Amino acid sequence: MAADRPSQSEPGPCPGCAADPVSSLACFACGRILAHGNTAGHFRRLGLDSLHVFDPEAAEVNYLKLSRLLHPDFQAAADEETREAALRNSALLNESWKLLNDEQLRSEYLLELHDPGVLERHKT
Repeated sequence: MAADRPSQSEPGPCPGCAADPVSSLACFACGRILAHGNTAGHFRRLGLDSLHVFDPEAAEVNYLKLSRLLHPDFQAAADEETREAALRNSALLNESWKLLNDEQLRSEYLLELHDPGVLERHKT
C-alpha cells in the first residue's frame, strides 16, 4: 500500500520512449510493459492519483486500455520475459481493478493508506 502514499516518489520516465508512463504496469504512450508494477499501489497501477476524488469512468477507461496492452493474447509474439511480465502485470491490474471498483474495498484501502493499522485498531 505504501506505493500509493503521497510521499512516495513516482517511477521515472518510460525506458522505451521517455514519456510519463501514467501507469506502473505499462506505458500508455508506447505500450511497453513495465517491471515495477508489483511494487506500486492500486491507484498507480491504474494510472490514478489517490489524492483526488475517485473517478470511476476514468478508472474504467484506464483499466480497459491496460487490459488490452497487457493481455497475454496480444503478447504471443513477444520474448519470454515480456510475456511473463504481461501475465504478471495483467494479474496485478485485475487485483487493483477489483479493489478500486468496489466502494467498500476502496474505502478501506484509502483508510489504511492514510493511517496504516486504523482498521485493526478500531475493529469491533
